[in-house]
Amino acid sequence: MCKFSGSPYLFRRRNFAAEWEDEALVPTANGWLDGLQRLLCNYIVRAADIHHYAVQNFYGRSWVVNLENKECECVQWQMRGFPCVHAVACLAEKRPNWLE
Repeated sequence: MCKFSGSPYLFRRRNFAAEWEDEALVPTANGWLDGLQRLLCNYIVRAADIHHYAVQNFYGRSWVVNLENKECECVQWQMRGFPCVHAVACLAEKRPNWLE
């Protein structure tokens, strides 16, 4: 029989994950959102309509964010499947449910 040497690690990970709340984000996602929210003071958000926003930093660079399609010009949201700092800047004013 083959014994898997990584089983104690997997056992600890499984027990750690069992302590998470069912309706909550995983700790890594919570940490990522907290970090992005600390950067929001560096951005100015202007709404074009209910779903489209222009986000500008203090150096004059700007990005267009489409909340309906979950898209940003930086393409990070589309690539990772997790909101980028520009999308978080748009969403922060709405106080969203981050699980959605």
